[in-house]
Amino acid sequence: MIKSKIFLLVISFTLTINAQVDTLWTFAYNGTAGSLDGARSLLLDNFGNLYVAGNTTSNGMDVILIKYSSNGDSLWSYIFSSGNFADDYFLSIVQGDSGFIYLACCAITIQRAFYVIKLSPDGNLIWTTQIPDMIGESNNKPSKRLKVDNNGNVYFTGTKSFNFLTVKLNSLGDTLWTKSYGNPGYTYDDPSALTIDNDQNVYVTGKQMINGSYDFCTIKYNTNGELKWANNYDGPAHSTDYSYAITTDQTGNVYVCGSSNLDGSSNTDYCIIKYNSIGDTLWVRKYDGSENLSDEAFLIYLDNKYHLYIGGNIYNGNPNSGGSGTDFCVLQYSLSGDLEKSFVYNGAGNDEDYLNDFTFDNSGNIFLTGESFTNSNTYRDICIAKFDSTSNLQWQTTYSGCSGIDRGNAVVVNDLDEIFVAGEANYDFFIIKYKESATSVETNTVEPTSYFCLSQNYPNPFNPSTKIRYSIPSNVKGEMSIVTLKVFDILGNEIATLVNEEKSAGTYEVTFNPESSIKHPASGIYFYQLRAGEFVQTKKMLMIK
Repeated sequence: MIKSKIFLLVISFTLTINAQVDTLWTFAYNGTAGSLDGARSLLLDNFGNLYVAGNTTSNGMDVILIKYSSNGDSLWSYIFSSGNFADDYFLSIVQGDSGFIYLACCAITIQRAFYVIKLSPDGNLIWTTQIPDMIGESNNKPSKRLKVDNNGNVYFTGTKSFNFLTVKLNSLGDTLWTKSYGNPGYTYDDPSALTIDNDQNVYVTGKQMINGSYDFCTIKYNTNGELKWANNYDGPAHSTDYSYAITTDQTGNVYVCGSSNLDGSSNTDYCIIKYNSIGDTLWVRKYDGSENLSDEAFLIYLDNKYHLYIGGNIYNGNPNSGGSGTDFCVLQYSLSGDLEKSFVYNGAGNDEDYLNDFTFDNSGNIFLTGESFTNSNTYRDICIAKFDSTSNLQWQTTYSGCSGIDRGNAVVVNDLDEIFVAGEANYDFFIIKYKESATSVETNTVEPTSYFCLSQNYPNPFNPSTKIRYSIPSNVKGEMSIVTLKVFDILGNEIATLVNEEKSAGTYEVTFNPESSIKHPASGIYFYQLRAGEFVQTKKMLMIK
């Protein structure tokens, strides 16, 4: 049997303006199917350990959680599969005060279901709760639909029978209450986010469909599940209004954000709404990018200095006509709704840049991560950018894999000012650790030969031949590496050696034709494996005759 490998790559690349950021390590996980894997979210505990969650492909899509030390050591992993070759999608992860980890995910099959999983800090399964026919849709946006209170009670929300469904569990996983909400006249309801306040009141926001268009919907339950209020927002165009994120302040005010259509076209603006504790609308704010086109907010954060931050993407015009395409955009508002600052990032390629997450350090600096179009010769790359509290860009850096779109999906910063980004690169589950230094340096952009990389073969499936591309980095002494690239059948028998020689740093491509190695090659699955020193990576390909 050929096993997939978890491998650690230590590389360094920077793109800096006034400071240097060093890459301390990267970590990639390639699942058993050698196919699509990706990290979606991460947590940092009080001991500096990382919990990174996302999806991995085996017999269908599964949910995976890996715990890492701050040095990048993999401590344990947990994989959830609902069975029957179902696709299980990760939704949310939270950590309780006692260190327990909670995952929310949903199975998309004929028998759909929503799952909440409780794990110990050592990775032991405590319990799993299933809600049949309940699903959670995130519209490809970061999903915050799971919370835990100080008593270990768990709250989550999803869709069932076309209505909002909100559930409260106790610390043992027993259901305390389940509440369904559907507004008369609305035909489909999809909650996107949930939060709780210090009194264990529960707040849910999402969208509701009426006459083919959507409105914001925000509701409040008390700790016993009694509905206190519900509020809908229909924008001036009576068209598409989506609410994606929610938070509360210490006095019980509620803030939601999303996108709203102003003129009935396909263009949308940021939309932020503040409600008081009894559901009255205090203010509504809109933000339109420079080109009056599609702008969308889906991240919200309230700091301890009474600033509200709204994150998303704005469209600043066609790059071929002097614009900058889609850009990262985080806005800072006062709690009275005054726009105070904007943090906008346009990548080096002056094209499509998509924000997925942002966070802050103890000094008030903001770190943005997502995917950025670096230049015309690449796909989008993992990107992280740092701004100071006055909205000045301090530095930016990208990571480019050798195939496909690479994206940063989550970012955290610890008390040592170490930065962790989780996402996907080369179709693998991927984590990067950065550390800043105060020295100014010249700009240094990443080259494709600064890391090992084995690309997916193309075409795939294939007949009669296929191409395999791989990259070899320079080692510390600049010496060449002994490289082997071999092909195995499904039983693990070696059937071809495509490369077995010293290779200098660079990107290479070879052609594999089974008929040159096997007299009568059969249709089916084959594996190809790149080995160079301690680096080993295996991928799967399919021949169809």
